[in-house]
This record gives sequence, structure tokens and C-alpha cells, in this order.
Amino acid sequence: MSVKNLMALGKWLILGSSLLLTACGTTTSVNKSVSTEKSVVHNYTHAGTGVELWYNFMRHNMGKLSKEDSKKQNQAVFFALDNLEEGKIVAWHNMKTDTHGFVKIVMSYPHGSGYCRVVFTQIKKKSNARDFKETACRDVAYQGWQFIR
Repeated sequence: MSVKNLMALGKWLILGSSLLLTACGTTTSVNKSVSTEKSVVHNYTHAGTGVELWYNFMRHNMGKLSKEDSKKQNQAVFFALDNLEEGKIVAWHNMKTDTHGFVKIVMSYPHGSGYCRVVFTQIKKKSNARDFKETACRDVAYQGWQFIR
């Protein structure tokens, strides 16, 4: 191989590895709270067999919020992010499904050209309860909240 070809190959390797390293250091941001998507059930059995796998699948699906509950949870999270002071709580309740939740703003801090807020959420569906901790950030370059994952 000529020196010119080796230099070109070296440049491509450096570029490729720097892109990979950049991707590893970035966080994913989404517009939706994880608490609206996850199941309230979080203690599964060891899935060593097909029966246990099926059991976990059914528990997960039974613990997911209904569309109406998910909408109420999402509204509560965004209301809290937009309106609540640190330490304040907003609650929601759906009498039809016996599901309710609480959203609390724990802290806020500056970030870039905007700020971030840490949110604690608890959702109770029948006899199951689950706690969530999320961070959402708002920047002047982007309209709305971005949840950091």
C-alpha cells in the first residue's frame, strides 16, 4: 500500500472512531415521560422458561396504564414542569380504573441556555405502585421539554 492510501485509511479510522466515541457520550432526549409508558409492575420472575416469560409478559401488560390514565399522567407531569415550584405536588385520579398518581418537582438547575428539572413520580394502579425519577430540560433553541434518558 502506498503512503497516500495509508494516510487516507488512517483518516477514515480516526473519523469513524471519533463518531463512535461521540455517540457513546451523548444522552437520548425524548418528548414523553417514561412514567406514561412503563408498567406499574416491576418485580418479575426469573424468565428461564417459556411459562415464566409468558407470565412476565402478562404482568407487564396488565400493569400498563390505560390510554386515559397515561394521558392524565402526562398532563400532570407537564403541568408540574411548567407551573410548580420545587417541593410542590400535583395529583391525578381516575375513579373508573382506580388508578392515581403524584408528580413532584424535586429540584431545578441551569443547563446550557435553559434549565432542567428533576421530577419524582409515583403511580398506583390497584395494588401495584411504582416510583419514577426523571430529568426534563428546556432550552431556548427547542420549544418544549426534553426528557433525558
